[in-house]
Amino acid sequence: MIDGVQKGVEESVKATEKGTAEVEEGTKLAAEAGNSLTEIQEAVLAVTNQVELISAASEEVTASSDEMVKSMEGVSAITEQTTAATEEMAASNDQVQQAMGRISEITQQSGAAIEESSASTEELTSQVEEVVASSSALGDMANTLTKAISVFKLNADDAGSETGSGEPETEKLAA
Repeated sequence: MIDGVQKGVEESVKATEKGTAEVEEGTKLAAEAGNSLTEIQEAVLAVTNQVELISAASEEVTASSDEMVKSMEGVSAITEQTTAATEEMAASNDQVQQAMGRISEITQQSGAAIEESSASTEELTSQVEEVVASSSALGDMANTLTKAISVFKLNADDAGSETGSGEPETEKLAA
């Protein structure tokens, strides 16, 4: 009978030692998970900061593009005025007409260049708007990820206890 009790005690000690080892391993894994969550949160914050910088830069580019379009419109108006004046002067004599013909050609070339520049500016503005939209979407994703990882709470006091289900406790997100 004593041998039976002694054997039971030995088995209990072995089971306790095994349980202690599992709890220690669980504690180690929980600490590693906590470190990983901290690294993820830091990365999310870094991405959020970069998104904000990109967004600010995109807004500056958009403002510059708008100013460039206004300038191009002014140049186009001046070009139209120059063309009209050139046509009036060409009527005065043959020599002036030949010179004005050359000026008119140059004006048309300038107008084509302005149109190309205007089209390029519009394309750049469109690309900037796409960057702004992408930046905004990336910021939204960073915020969503921050909210998603915030539901995990690592509590040093609870690291050695079990919930009964063998699964880590998570803090529920308030709706």
